[in-house]
Amino acid sequence: MPESSGLANASERNRDAEIPLIEINNLSIDEYIEFANGKTYGEILGLLVPETLVDGKGTWEFAETAKHDLFKMLECCRAELEGMRAVGQFPAPHYFERAAILFRKQKEPAKEVEIIELYWRAIDEVMAKNTQLNERQGSALKQRFEIRHSKAKQLREKQSRKVSL
Repeated sequence: MPESSGLANASERNRDAEIPLIEINNLSIDEYIEFANGKTYGEILGLLVPETLVDGKGTWEFAETAKHDLFKMLECCRAELEGMRAVGQFPAPHYFERAAILFRKQKEPAKEVEIIELYWRAIDEVMAKNTQLNERQGSALKQRFEIRHSKAKQLREKQSRKVSL
């Protein structure tokens, strides 16, 4: 197995960990409305599950401004995985795709393959736990990475052949 980017290891360590939530169970409807008033879904999720934030901000705030920063994209991937586990939704593919692109630019096809396969496992995990979700949506999210994955695997094999010579 290729050297880990660290993201997969952190993800596996946190897979079964309980995510601490802000206690809102005892709030009345009026108190909850006051708590949520004027906040987006992402802001509420960030308050309830701080692990879904990157530097105290939602991942969407980094989508354009940090799209060339591999470390920030990997942090966004981690946050998306935390959100996925907290609420059972598909993680946003953008950050995984950007990380794959940046790994390709750094000529690290093994890590590009790894980040794509991590995303695919995340989709499978959501589909296995949440039967309410549309299976076609999960398949479509995975399919958008198929060409990139195939090309990255070819590059990885080519690179490993050069190393063994």
